[in-house]
Amino acid sequence: MASPLLMESLAATRRYVGTAVGPTPWIEIDGQRVQRFLEATSDESSRSGLGANRAQTAPGSLLLSLVPDLLPRLIALEGWTRGVNAGVDDCRFPTPVPVGARVRMSARLDRARGIPGGGVRLSFEVRFELEGSELPACTAMVHYAYFP
Repeated sequence: MASPLLMESLAATRRYVGTAVGPTPWIEIDGQRVQRFLEATSDESSRSGLGANRAQTAPGSLLLSLVPDLLPRLIALEGWTRGVNAGVDDCRFPTPVPVGARVRMSARLDRARGIPGGGVRLSFEVRFELEGSELPACTAMVHYAYFP
């Protein structure tokens, strides 16, 4: 995998708006990962889909939970000491992810703006590609605030 895109400072982030990075390597969404996620989130509505004779699909929220781990593999930001997950907008799950399938994530910096305290709020458009599918598994706008 290529090195992450280096953003050399909080002030420099505006220069990178519109920059696309990725994708990450493929990640298998195996049954053990799905089961651990369901146990951790107590997601009873999705748990019913794990029966031996049922179509098994991963909850969409599992993909979103991968973003904080995958984004730093694509983008390295210097000059911050504290980061905060500031939310998700416009999240879509166009196609289900069968257990055992593979996904990978790409991102594009959509917006960078200064916030009080000398920080920046970065908005990334993320896209999870599902191997073998023309439709993405997930698209979302994720927001993070970084402070010096």
